[in-house]
Amino acid sequence: MKALAHFIMGSGSQPAEGIISEICETFNCIPNIALQLDPKLVFAILDYRNAKMAKQIHNADIKEMGKYPDLVKLWKEMFTTDDGSSD
Repeated sequence: MKALAHFIMGSGSQPAEGIISEICETFNCIPNIALQLDPKLVFAILDYRNAKMAKQIHNADIKEMGKYPDLVKLWKEMFTTDDGSSD
C-alpha cells in the first residue's frame, strides 16, 4: 500500500498492480489475460496512444500541454535527438 501511496503523491514508481490495472482498463481485459500479453508490445501501444494524445493536445492548444507533465516529457523525448538537441 505504501508503494501505491508514494506513486499517487508523485514520489515513487507505479507498483505492478497499478500497471496491470492500467493494462486491464486500456485493453478491456481481466488481470490473468493482461499478464499473458507481450509487455514490449503493450508498452509500445501505450506509448503510441500517449504520443497521439500529446499531438492532439499540442495541435488543439499548446498551453494545455502544461496540464499533462507526462505528455510534455514524452513530446520532448519524441523530438530530441540522441545528442540532446531538438529536431
